[in-house]
Amino acid sequence: MRLLLIFSTLAVTVYGWGSSGSYLNDKCHSYSGLSHFDTKTGTCYILDINEKHSKDSVNDKTCKHLQGYDGKLASKDAAQLLKDEGIINDKRQSFFKNGVVNSANSDGGAAVCQYISDHFYCPSGYTLHGLYCQKFHSSSSTYSQAESTCKSEKGTLAVPHDDSHAQKLANLAQSEGADDFFYIGIRSLQGSSKFENADNTPSDYFRFLPRQGGFLDDVGSRVKNLAVAALALSSKSTNPEGLGTFGYMEAFDGNNVKLPFICQIPAQHRYGSVVVPYSTLSP
Repeated sequence: MRLLLIFSTLAVTVYGWGSSGSYLNDKCHSYSGLSHFDTKTGTCYILDINEKHSKDSVNDKTCKHLQGYDGKLASKDAAQLLKDEGIINDKRQSFFKNGVVNSANSDGGAAVCQYISDHFYCPSGYTLHGLYCQKFHSSSSTYSQAESTCKSEKGTLAVPHDDSHAQKLANLAQSEGADDFFYIGIRSLQGSSKFENADNTPSDYFRFLPRQGGFLDDVGSRVKNLAVAALALSSKSTNPEGLGTFGYMEAFDGNNVKLPFICQIPAQHRYGSVVVPYSTLSP
């Protein structure tokens, strides 16, 4: 008779976006005395005891108890931890993915399963920031060169939609050693009065330093004759005038000015790409 299950998750906490671990922790403690929640890995261990379990009968299909989670047998690497916590002992065989503990005991056993939650992940070289995978490129490039690089990596230039997102992009650039402007995915082509986003989301966010005459009179007058007016964010704390510029935008000649840049790709999970909200604008 099956008595207990095991639940497991990989907790992902990046830039304060939170984790699913706390919910799993609560589930784990429902099996008091026969479970252990490992706070270091965000994994909850509980035995699945069945007198019919054997070395040959248990496999990942044994661990299909929790809808929405990927179940599989746990690694034997967890055996010592579970022994120390009193979850497994010398009186019963414990079946892991890659071995058996106390195999001399012939009285059935317990399968040690684990479930991995629907966590987000990124391609190699990219870092998870909320719902996006992002990568800073230090090589100075024109705007079109930066776009091509991001496209070759199946992404686009990063596009902020609010102050928080812009600050996180600036923090990422600064953490990579950048101390000035870097390209983002917002630009305007000559003859157009509108800025467009590289990822085809609505252009709903701009953050320029206040200027006498306002943005349209100042920035607009300087970029209206450019073939590509490309926006960049600052990772520099202050400008020569002593004004705080961190996370603020500026417009550049995208065809001639070379800057570092950040690419972004929607985060992935086991069902495919994360669906990212298109806009902060009210419907």
